[in-house]
Amino acid sequence: MNVSAKDMATQKEQRITISGSTSLDKNEIDRMISDAERHSAEDKVRREAVEVRNTADSLSYSLERT
Repeated sequence: MNVSAKDMATQKEQRITISGSTSLDKNEIDRMISDAERHSAEDKVRREAVEVRNTADSLSYSLERT
């Protein structure tokens, strides 16, 4: 995978290539997929909590500035 980022202020650009260093066998991939599916509900709850906290912080900051 090729990734690049450009600083709009300085116009400097950085690029990096990410490649897999090891290959996983099918059993490991299946295990990782099942783990992700099993924990998806927990991940959703955590994400919602973080979004609520970020919204509250943003509102608090806006209120202080006002």
